[in-house]
Amino acid sequence: PSDGDRRVLLVGASDSLLCMSPPALVGQMHPMGWEQTQPHKHDTTPDVPADRTAMPWDASRSDAPPRSPGEPPRPGGRPVHAEEVDELDALLRAVYPLIRKYEEDNAYPDDTRVIEHRGGPELRSALDLSLPPEGSRAAYVRTCEEAIRYSVRTSHPRFMNQLYAGSEPAGQVAEFLAAVLNSTVHTYGAGPVFTVMERELIAQVATLVGFDADEADGVFAPGGSYSNMTALLVARNELFPHVSRQGWQEGDRPVVYTSVQAHYSVKKAVMIAGMGSDNLIEVPTDADGAMDPAWLESHIIASKDNARRPFFVSATAGTTVLGAIDPLPALHDICQRHGVWLHVDGAWGGALIMSDTHRHKLSGLEKADSFCFNPHKLLGVPLQCSMLLVNKHSGALERANNTDADYLFHAGAG
Repeated sequence: PSDGDRRVLLVGASDSLLCMSPPALVGQMHPMGWEQTQPHKHDTTPDVPADRTAMPWDASRSDAPPRSPGEPPRPGGRPVHAEEVDELDALLRAVYPLIRKYEEDNAYPDDTRVIEHRGGPELRSALDLSLPPEGSRAAYVRTCEEAIRYSVRTSHPRFMNQLYAGSEPAGQVAEFLAAVLNSTVHTYGAGPVFTVMERELIAQVATLVGFDADEADGVFAPGGSYSNMTALLVARNELFPHVSRQGWQEGDRPVVYTSVQAHYSVKKAVMIAGMGSDNLIEVPTDADGAMDPAWLESHIIASKDNARRPFFVSATAGTTVLGAIDPLPALHDICQRHGVWLHVDGAWGGALIMSDTHRHKLSGLEKADSFCFNPHKLLGVPLQCSMLLVNKHSGALERANNTDADYLFHAGAG
């Protein structure tokens, strides 16, 4: 959304951050408040070279790297790694102009196709996908050219096939940096900066949604399908705590409800959880595609009368086809009356929390038990990026996923 655009910037100060505990590391980073940050889409960057073919680190600039390609490495260095640095520099110099031209061409929709389409067999013959005994830089660059040529231009203004589009430059550079750092967030000791970033972002987005920051928890996931599945497993663990160890028992008889317009990932989650898709009940919708709350409650009551256990309702904020938003306040009241977990799948429409104009359409979201949304939809974050937030159930996310893998942790690692 262009209105009320809110962003968060987390900046690290020095290499010494890597040996700090989480509280100390947070103190060295500056999470700028949602309200204080400004859109950067039209920011100007004076130090970008005017020459459209020059590289940002051109040797004539004062901020050029300390060692130019071909120079001998500094004394005491590891020669093999010095060669890797040279290789990185050479590849970037060869590929960056291709990337720049790709982005520039997207600005001319009348002259640039969304895709240079080839059928499967034709495309396979056009691409050199062989695995030679030895690779070469030239072959690598040629493959990059082919990938750009035959891929769908998601940044093209006429790309309308999916619920996402091109990514922002800030996200593109961040993806590159993440690949170079090659870190992880499975423990603080292995990825201190990214771990703190994740926790701070989760806390700020939870507050933005209206969740209690002291009780809310969350995790980033590789897509909305995974977030929906994780939400279902967390709810299952809270309401059927024995299942994670003993599996489903004969008397459990769980039932899940979602809209007939809901994403297919809800059915997949039910199947993965071992419940069987017959235990997923799809609720009819109104003319706008929103779930019918009266029908839902009547069938929850009927299920309970038949000794079944309704435990999870997956509402949708932005259905795939119609963009409908289910009536969240009414669904919350129903779930409260019957002890059912309310999850809101906002993979698409959840980004409305960032809009001052449209966030009212998500009224009632603050009362949900869990919520997911995909920043790669509407916010320009590169694929894949999904966030799952859990509200009011302190520790539920850890309880559902903890396996006591002590070998991952080391004394003094934070």
